[in-house]
Amino acid sequence: RLDSVSLEIGPGRTAIVGLSGAGKTSLLNVIAGFERPSSGTVTLSTREAGDRLARFWIPQNGGLWPHLKLRDHLHVVSPAGDLAEKSGRKSDEILRSLDLTHREFAFPDELSQGERSRMVFARALMSDARVILADEPLAHVDVVRKPDYWNVVDQWFNEKECAFVFSCHEPEIILKHAERVIVMESGRI
Repeated sequence: RLDSVSLEIGPGRTAIVGLSGAGKTSLLNVIAGFERPSSGTVTLSTREAGDRLARFWIPQNGGLWPHLKLRDHLHVVSPAGDLAEKSGRKSDEILRSLDLTHREFAFPDELSQGERSRMVFARALMSDARVILADEPLAHVDVVRKPDYWNVVDQWFNEKECAFVFSCHEPEIILKHAERVIVMESGRI
């Protein structure tokens, strides 16, 4: 599904765009390690890795764990080195920024689709991974509030030394929030 793809992605926000079937999700799957390339390698920089998780995946369907409440999702992915108090402050900040504080003790099946989209994003931010990969993030958030949440994304990744690689079909999101754009067609860049 991918053909002679070679690229280097640095810190910051990188959008992957293209028509349906162009290879966006396939590229994300290879970067995430879910699929192996038939040739070549995927290498993650080890600079300042420390205890940080290398990659965190935000799938289109959310991938929420049905038996955990929203706040529990955040604590499960919190880096092991975080102290409980520091982790609690960070999760409070993330929940507040994504308007989820009032739903912190809800299970995924009690959330609206838009709340689930924001919850999945909150979990990714809480992970503090060096690379966050997202397939159509915030797709289910209402259009009125979506710009606010993308501003949260911008602020987060401006402050962190990490990469956010996402696929998107919305030109206005890409133009406003991506620092780099990878355009795909028929499995090629």
